[in-house]
Amino acid sequence: MPLVRSFDARFVNPFIPSAMNAVETLCGVEMQRGVPYVKSSEHMRLYDVSGAVKLSGRITGLVTINFTRPVICSLVTKMRGEPVMKIDKTVQDAVGEMVSTMAESAKQHMDEADRDFKVSAPMVISGRFQSHNYPLGTPCIVVPFKTAPGEFTIEVAVQAAD
Repeated sequence: MPLVRSFDARFVNPFIPSAMNAVETLCGVEMQRGVPYVKSSEHMRLYDVSGAVKLSGRITGLVTINFTRPVICSLVTKMRGEPVMKIDKTVQDAVGEMVSTMAESAKQHMDEADRDFKVSAPMVISGRFQSHNYPLGTPCIVVPFKTAPGEFTIEVAVQAAD
């Protein structure tokens, strides 16, 4: 079994205001942050769509934003101003934009020395039983958020490059 490293809050914390800003700005909703926790098998959730970006350089890992269908359809309805009922290309594009905006914005909340990393193009995963390939041995920090349409999470599994 691989040794699990402790997480470095200075790499995780910048994603929290960045996620809030991305969703609030793009969708025009107010939100509240819940209590972050380390993901484990007892905390497994089922999502319908997720956006993911890989980080490489000074910081490596994976960051995701995760939604159920009712929540993302409601958020994208607010964003587009027209009803959205299913996860389609419009929803997938919106999720990709949210995760990209969040990751790029997180750089601005980091110390200058920690900003030397690249963000991959967003990957959008749809389907009820999805899994993400978080780096082995890196704790995955889950941050829940509440909005009027419902809850969603971000998951951050990042570390300093060796």
